[in-house]
Amino acid sequence: MLLCRPGDVLLKVDKIARIHVDLPQSGDFLKADLNEEKADELHKVEK
Repeated sequence: MLLCRPGDVLLKVDKIARIHVDLPQSGDFLKADLNEEKADELHKVEK
């Protein structure tokens, strides 16, 4: 767990209509099975 206590904080929120994501075009990424359930693996790396 990461804990922090910031001093003065300024938070700005902006409404956006679109987001653009560039995914890798490598062969390994394009062949990856991204439909598989990864909850267990995600839980391990979040610790």
